[in-house]
Amino acid sequence: MGVIQLEVLNHQVLERFNLQVDFEEPEVLYKETIKTETTGFGHFEPYRHYAEVKLRMIPAKRNSGITYSSSLNHDILHYRWQKTILKLINPACKKGILTGSLVTDIHFELIKGSAYQEYTVGGDFAQAVTRAIRQGLESTENILLEPYYKFKITVNQDLCGRVMNDITKMYGTFDAPITIGNNSIINGRIPVASSMNYAKDLLSFSKGKGNISFLFDGYDVCHNTDEIIKKYNYDSSSDPEFTSNSVYCGKGIVYSVLGYEAENHRRG
Repeated sequence: MGVIQLEVLNHQVLERFNLQVDFEEPEVLYKETIKTETTGFGHFEPYRHYAEVKLRMIPAKRNSGITYSSSLNHDILHYRWQKTILKLINPACKKGILTGSLVTDIHFELIKGSAYQEYTVGGDFAQAVTRAIRQGLESTENILLEPYYKFKITVNQDLCGRVMNDITKMYGTFDAPITIGNNSIINGRIPVASSMNYAKDLLSFSKGKGNISFLFDGYDVCHNTDEIIKKYNYDSSSDPEFTSNSVYCGKGIVYSVLGYEAENHRRG
């Protein structure tokens, strides 16, 4: 929400409930995706448990979200387990490796999976799927995404140059201005993070005569990726709930294998 909307909300809460509330500085929610196709492998085999999963991960159209399918024959892995695996993909995409933000815009294809009738339970596949996705993310280039607005700004022609300069500084883009009478109309697209206070600034320097409208326009590549990654300071290798390491059991001993080595691992 913009600053003006928050001021209105503050007033309404005070008026209706007699509560004085304060808002911290608004922040945007980032997302992550992958640039190129990759595969991810996860193996989970502590004592008397077993699950193995391999997923093909394909970059999807921007703002298409997470989709999934299976190319496995039911004779290789029972339909019940395939259905379980596909349901577990969304929960396993809660954290990416750049900032720990939600992973999106990927099509997952189940290309390999195995289970033991005697030992496997659904929770085993939850572990294997999470490890497979994490390992796949670590095997390719990741992209940080941020939310964008479409905007329409109407100002006096004398202020048109200033507005276009402001938009450029905020890493936005715009079409050629349209002139109607003494006013200029500017349409374009801009990151939410850099423009959330601009409505207030516009009202100020236009003496209340300027007008701006925003429409959410999905997510796209972040304009200041390095800065945001540094700000979040997320260490993907130290997140115990989202690890790429696989778990094996050999000669009664349970041990961990690094994600990139797991698929080709051979028990000693």
